[in-house]
Amino acid sequence: MGMSARLTGNVLATPTLKHVQTAKGDQPLVQFRVMSAYYRKTDDGKFEQNDDKTFPVDVTVWNERLHDGILKHIKTGASVTITGDVYVNPWVTDAGTAEAGVQISAEQVSLNLARVEQVVYRERRRNEERAGDAEASDIPF
Repeated sequence: MGMSARLTGNVLATPTLKHVQTAKGDQPLVQFRVMSAYYRKTDDGKFEQNDDKTFPVDVTVWNERLHDGILKHIKTGASVTITGDVYVNPWVTDAGTAEAGVQISAEQVSLNLARVEQVVYRERRRNEERAGDAEASDIPF
């Protein structure tokens, strides 16, 4: 278990589906980049972006249930909120300078509604179409 974080920002590049080899075999994942958005309130009550706390974050989504929705709805420029485990990935440049990047292994990806013009819901599944136990017909959704 890592350090949990919530990040709000704008998507820098449209998410892509990739496959990686792990100990469990071939695993799909979705990757994209978000520019964190950190704002502070000024003395006059307005908000301004704090450049010292605004930086790009690499997002990786391993949960396959989220992949289709992310690939369909999350595009460059979208405002999103990401929740997941955060970690720092350090490296040394060719010039010998130490650098580091922030990464989040996302558990949740939410589209912020500030720039959304339309929402279309898919049909509810009928009770008899649901997989699961015999009591599924008692569930009201």
